[in-house]
Amino acid sequence: MINPPLLSKHGALLSALRGAGNFVSRGADAYFNRSHCVGSERGTSSGSSRVEACLRRPTASATLTALTTLTTAIGTALYPPFCTVCSVGTAPGAHLCGTCEEGAVKIHWELGRVCSQCSRVFSGTPPLVERCADCRAREPAFSCAIAPYHASGVVREVMHKFKYQGKRHLLGVLGSWLAEGLLDSRLREPPPQVLVPVPLHWWKLRQRGFNQAALLAQQLVLEWERAQRLREQVQEPPHGPQCSQEPTQEHLNQTSGACLHGGQKLQVEELLQRHRPTGTQTALDRAARLKNLREAFSLRKGANVIGRHLVLVDDVLTTGATLDACAQVLLSAGAASVRALAVARG
Repeated sequence: MINPPLLSKHGALLSALRGAGNFVSRGADAYFNRSHCVGSERGTSSGSSRVEACLRRPTASATLTALTTLTTAIGTALYPPFCTVCSVGTAPGAHLCGTCEEGAVKIHWELGRVCSQCSRVFSGTPPLVERCADCRAREPAFSCAIAPYHASGVVREVMHKFKYQGKRHLLGVLGSWLAEGLLDSRLREPPPQVLVPVPLHWWKLRQRGFNQAALLAQQLVLEWERAQRLREQVQEPPHGPQCSQEPTQEHLNQTSGACLHGGQKLQVEELLQRHRPTGTQTALDRAARLKNLREAFSLRKGANVIGRHLVLVDDVLTTGATLDACAQVLLSAGAASVRALAVARG
């Protein structure tokens, strides 16, 4: 006996195939007969009306749309989308289910609850201090490091699957989380000019096949440009009262970056190089990381940072030692300011 859900799925596929096939057939017929229709009727009295009727038929672009619909229907039926964390079925194009999306824990910026420089979340009753003890003692070179999420639970699992298992389709999820950091008030003034990915050593890059920070920086630019286009469509002012309020997800999707940069264009430049392998630092404390990273980074040949406002981009912020080492190199080379942005805070 045939499983009813399976029958329903196959029925939906056959319906989509049939509809898309008919549309492709009509579109192809119109495309190949378009020139004949125009040429054969041009000199007749009723030619104009017949030509107009022909031109209203599906064109090549409509045919391409139908083919895209067809392949999407086939792919969805053969490979149903599922949540990358819990494997529950999701809507087409979604990599997380609603429950897992809600399980991503955000860090809400509030002075007195979060360190203004490294974004460490204070535990217990909010202390009457602006910066944490580590930042006051060590004075990191970056003016602030922003991370909109906690590196735990769903966020941690998505990051590990992307970074260590090579699941690059999760880049969109991480990029949208990273883009939320653009709404942080600490990035408004001065407006960032360049996103600088934290570099990998060439051997690590060869082993992994990609630099996660570079991919995230490029995705961040795409997210920002998409938000700018949406902002122009809804004609929202670049500096509105929403900038000082806690953004909703809908408002974030429409205005991410608009409150910060107006019409300025962000770009990605790989200005740094990691010329000494430092190995994994997950088991090291802050002091050990600082020692391990000493003289590990340098400016790329020909890189120009003088007078520019830079933002370092990385996947996770733990102690801030890596970002600190990178910021020291950039500032010593003449950068006007260096801030940092990561997906999550460990």
